[in-house]
Amino acid sequence: MDLKQEIPYLTLTNRILLGSNLAAKLAAFASGFKNPLVVCDTNTKAFVSLPYPQKIFDGSQKATLEAAKDLSKANTDLFIAVGSGTLNDITKYASFLAGKPYVVFGTAASMNGYASGGASLIANG
Repeated sequence: MDLKQEIPYLTLTNRILLGSNLAAKLAAFASGFKNPLVVCDTNTKAFVSLPYPQKIFDGSQKATLEAAKDLSKANTDLFIAVGSGTLNDITKYASFLAGKPYVVFGTAASMNGYASGGASLIANG
């Protein structure tokens, strides 16, 4: 079975990094892009200091299809999510819609969606 044929919108995890100095490694990776966008919220914006434009959601943002569609229109060549479930899901799906790569700087070890191929979003709700 070929997962990409069975589930054409599946986003496969390419690499997982664990360890120290991850913010510096993220900055080095992002420097290879022309216009990265940091996606964070009022609770996570201080976790990583990157010299790129930010889309800052309110800390109570829900993971909605509408938020992902709006984010997908951003002028960026790399989406960088800094957060956990909600921000990861919104950014993951926005990057899929835009056809652009995304990276997540996870801020909660308890969240399992970092390596998941799907994004849990609320539609019409």
